[in-house]
Amino acid sequence: MQAAAREFAKHKITVNAFAPGVVVTLLWDGLEQDMLDKGVIKKKGEFIESFSSSILFGRPSPPQEMAGDAGFLVGPESDCITGQVIMADGGMVLV
Repeated sequence: MQAAAREFAKHKITVNAFAPGVVVTLLWDGLEQDMLDKGVIKKKGEFIESFSSSILFGRPSPPQEMAGDAGFLVGPESDCITGQVIMADGGMVLV
């Protein structure tokens, strides 16, 4: 991010990354079904629960919560932010 931000700053372009944590999407449904089929988990919900157990907010995020964060990064309110990784993981990974 920082190397790209340095390169594109001269063109007035910001470069940032958006890093969501566990978000409830159809992808998780497919992954969970694969884990059920392989016998890795025994019941629906177990797979996403195991990934969500370390989230400080105590739950995975719905997609709607990610929309606001992503919208901020593409809007004028974030014009002075560049070269950053924005974590939106509910405190799952604290750096």
